Amino acid sequence: MGGKKGDQDTMQVQTSRYLTSILRHNASKMGIPIRSDGSVLLTHILNLPRFAKLPNPKAAIENIVQTDNKQRFSLFEDVGQLYIRANQGHSIPVRDLPLEKVTDPARVPVAIHGTYRDKWELIIGKDDGVISGMRYSANVYVYVDVARAIADGIDFYVSENQVILSSGDSDGYIQPIYFSKVVDKDGNSLLELG
Repeated sequence: MGGKKGDQDTMQVQTSRYLTSILRHNASKMGIPIRSDGSVLLTHILNLPRFAKLPNPKAAIENIVQTDNKQRFSLFEDVGQLYIRANQGHSIPVRDLPLEKVTDPARVPVAIHGTYRDKWELIIGKDDGVISGMRYSANVYVYVDVARAIADGIDFYVSENQVILSSGDSDGYIQPIYFSKVVDKDGNSLLELG
């Protein structure tokens, strides 16, 4: 079992995870210049030892960008040079990430944040930030009443890969008063709404 196809899939997943780590969290730490829109020159990525070892590193990265089912990355040309960026999920400051502000709540009547049971205590207790996005393994689903939150001045945005993002209130949170419901993977309610 495994064989060549399995090895290629494993290599692509590992390469994609490494690329995610660089573009969302570690570019600056690695000495890779990152623009205010979150993009870096593709040549900086291609020159990293891990990518330089690949038979055709540019083609490998292009394949990852094109085939990623969550569309995590954008590859684009600017002033004759190729750039790559993660579309969302940054832990590093990215001021000018291309996001579309949601001005009509009808466009996103409910946003669902997928998380885990152990993280739910952090969310409800507001002791830590909330990880954006929905993982397949999530077992708690927080439904956010976007219209109510927007009416109270909380901004929402849509990333290039169609993920709903928000910076929350002035403290960086979306308070539980904006949760329309919270359920576990079996549909059991986890939040008493008044």
